[in-house]
Amino acid sequence: MRNLINDLRICQQATDGPWYAYCESGQFHHVDRKLEKGWEFICQYANKKDAEFIAESREGWQEAIERAVTAETEIVRLQHELSELFMNLLEEYEDAKTKVIYDRIDTHKENEAFEELNEEVEGYVNRMNGVLTGRTVEDVRNY
Repeated sequence: MRNLINDLRICQQATDGPWYAYCESGQFHHVDRKLEKGWEFICQYANKKDAEFIAESREGWQEAIERAVTAETEIVRLQHELSELFMNLLEEYEDAKTKVIYDRIDTHKENEAFEELNEEVEGYVNRMNGVLTGRTVEDVRNY
């Protein structure tokens, strides 16, 4: 896997853009940078597609890397936020479960219904947590 921060540093250290690809007498394709007066030669290629790639990547690649780094940072932030929300949900669930067990279960029939509901809710919580963090309720309880 590439190190995007190092790749971004390489982009930032290159000659400022934008760069433009030109064809010279149908044989050589070169990449230049427009100055206030004239042009600055960057590089030359026999292949038009390579010259276009070099010219476009000067600004495009830097922007793509910056957007990827921003997205990765946001993913980490959202994972932490979701983890906190899940922990709060789990705590509230455990509190409600305890309250129901001690305060509201009076008959065997109600107990059976509660156990079915409890299994269903724990399954949902496990699936949700598994998707978000790769951990189960038991993993969180044992943490």
